[in-house]
Order: sequence, then C-alpha cells, then structure tokens
Amino acid sequence: MLTALTDHLRSHRRIVILGFGKEGISFYNFARRHLPRTELIIADRNRVERTLLGDDAPQIFEGDAYLDALELGDLIIKSPGISLAKIGKSESDYPFSSITELFLRFFAAQTIGITGTKGKSTTSSLIYDLLKNSGKKAVLAGNIGCPALDIVEEIDSDTTVVYELSSHQLEHALYSPHIAILMNLYPEHLDYYRDETHYYASKMNIFSHQHEDDIAVYKSHNDVFAVAPYLKAAHRFAFDTCVENADDVLRHEGLCVDLKRLSLTTIHPDTVRVLLIIAKLMHISTETLRQTLDAFIPLPHRMQTLDTPYGFTLVNDSISTIPESTIAALQMADNVQTLMLGGYDRGIDYAPFIKALQNINVEKIILMYETGKKLFDALPQSADIYYCDDLESAVTTAISVTQKGQTCLFSPAAPSFGHFKNFEERGERLMELFTRNKQGANT
Repeated sequence: MLTALTDHLRSHRRIVILGFGKEGISFYNFARRHLPRTELIIADRNRVERTLLGDDAPQIFEGDAYLDALELGDLIIKSPGISLAKIGKSESDYPFSSITELFLRFFAAQTIGITGTKGKSTTSSLIYDLLKNSGKKAVLAGNIGCPALDIVEEIDSDTTVVYELSSHQLEHALYSPHIAILMNLYPEHLDYYRDETHYYASKMNIFSHQHEDDIAVYKSHNDVFAVAPYLKAAHRFAFDTCVENADDVLRHEGLCVDLKRLSLTTIHPDTVRVLLIIAKLMHISTETLRQTLDAFIPLPHRMQTLDTPYGFTLVNDSISTIPESTIAALQMADNVQTLMLGGYDRGIDYAPFIKALQNINVEKIILMYETGKKLFDALPQSADIYYCDDLESAVTTAISVTQKGQTCLFSPAAPSFGHFKNFEERGERLMELFTRNKQGANT
C-alpha cells in the first residue's frame, strides 16, 4: 500500500502544503523521503521555521499572500486546522486533499477509526493497547499526536492501524475506515464550523464512505443528530444497546467486564462497551481485555489524578471544553468537594448546564474567565460559589476551601483560547500551581 500511495503522489508534478503545522511538516518530511522529483511549495499565514526544511528548501508563501500558492499546485495538501469557509474557498475551487484522505484511500481496509466529541483519545489508546496485549501488530496514529505518514513505513499487510480522527480531519475525507467508531456527539468547535449541523456532518464522514462489508460502531441514543442516514456498512453495532448491562457487569456475546473492578474515574463505561465489541470482532479474550483495562494509565489532562501537597486529590480534566464532558467527569470522579470551571466563551448555550449545576452534589464551585463570569451571574449566589479572574487566583481559592481527603475537579467546560495555547498548556500550568511549594492548607 505504501507503494500505491507514493505512486499516486508521484503523478502530481507540484504539490502545495497548505498549513505548516504538525501534519504539514509530516507531509513535507514524507515527501522528502519518497518524492524526490516532486516540487513542493509551502503556504502558511504564519512565518515558516526554516530550520525544519533542511537543505534545498522549497518555495514558501507566507503572510497575507499565502493563498496565492494555491494557483500553483496540481494537488493541495490542506492541514486540518484550516477552514475552507474561513479562507473563502470551497472544495471544488482547487484539488484539495489531506493526510487523512490520502491515508484512508490506501489503508482504510486495515484501519480502525475512532471519532467523537469526547473520549476518542482514551478509546483509541485502549484499543491499541488491547490489540498489542493480544499479540497483534498495531500502530496508533492521527489526532492523538502522531500524523499517519510518520508511521506509514511501519505498516505491513498484518498491521492494524488505530486512527483517532478529529472532525477537522474528517471534514473533506472521501474514504472511511473499515471499522468506524463514533463515541458521541455534542456541540463543539462552533468557531470553526458554520453551525452545529455542519460540525456533526463532518463527523459523519467516518461512516459516509464505508462499504457494505465494513463495520460501524456508534451510540444509537443520540439526541443531537441522526446518525442512521449516514450508515453504509451492513455490520452495525450500537454499543449502548447491543452490550448488556446488568448489576454493573457489561456483557457482549460471551465477553464480560465487571465495572466495579475498574477505576471509572479514568475510563468511561461507553469506552468499555466499545472495547467489548472490538474484542469480539478481533477474537480477543475477556482476560486480555480485563488486563488491558486494569493496566491503563490515564492520558495527560484527561481525568488525570494528582496527589497534592495539601492533602486532597486533584483531578486534571483540562481537555474538557464543553459542558457535557464536565457532567461526565462529575459522574466518574469520587468525593468531589470542589469544582473548577471556566474559559473562553465560544457562544454555546450554557442554560442546560446552569440547571445541571444547581442539582449536583458539589460543595464548592470556583469559576473563572469569560464563561465563568457568565455562570457566576446566572447561578444563585452563595458563600460556596466563587469567581476568580484567572487560573492562578482560582487555584489559590481551591487550596483554601478544599479539605484533606476530598477531591478538587478541574473540568473547565470551555476552551482555553485567549488564555493558553491549548488545553495541554492549561493543564500543565494547573498542575504546576497545585504542586508548587506548599503555602498552607485546610486541616
């Protein structure tokens, strides 16, 4: 398949790399390895770091005129973070493609693709661990941090590719993975998409181009968007209905997992349901599945537990950028006394979340930034609701009000834009603040 991919790309004389972020750099390095005669052109609104280009650097278009490069290419490799609508272009204007589309065009038959508003990174990591623990050859790629072309040389006919797919990567894809998994759907990324429907439709590309002999795994009880019209695969598994749940034991076709044995502060039951289906499809035993779940180490900033020097536990869920993920975090975490919320206001409707906050059993709520101010103004005022201007003052407040033996949950329900580079930087700063020299705590 690698040969077929490179032959396809060699048929293009001049390729423009639109956006020189992680995926753009990955394609450039791949092309330098496999396409020595192909002319490459880099286009990015921001300045391109020349040290990444090596000798014989290509032509570069930067700044306001970077889109002029589109006229020069007979193939445009678009980075997922660039919205065609935001730059005033459509799919038909130029021969656009992407790493995701190219990879799925040639490797879809051996790919398990995972998407969803939340939970896709943890689910992808666990599926990869499950395959490796069962002795199967597998690689992990995609939105989880490793562009697919970085590992393409490792893939042979026996390799299963576990591919975490964002809506941005799926938006213009014309191919779908053999096993396609949709974890959930909630309003998200509305600063990128025209509206919620556009966002949901982008997610549906994980199913839209499947064939009849492919496999679709999804949540059937989904109130925000109808998934069924997009399903093409004949083999369909609605994990919320086909997996039996009785007395906290999940069962699927002879496989079973006792939820009481697991630390559900790190693994959502829906992820376990998906793993039961994948284990059955891939002929993996219950014992291997249980061992995989027991050994799982949470990914950074996703329900990541940290013992603080103040005698209470911090749960770092910085990846939470929507209210639904915060509600799920509250259901998973134990002994939550303090909840820290707030971030960039992306204009989503927080009314249902405000109502939910009034019904949760959390003693202290600490709010910050724009969405925190919106929530503070809407919630009934009490001595146990605090507004802070920034993360630093919110952490100081959390240290002063959270008692030993309790849990402080940081699950912002909002993006980090405008205050941090990304959710990872926000989470790192949070943990730094909580673990610095102890300055006093409640007894």
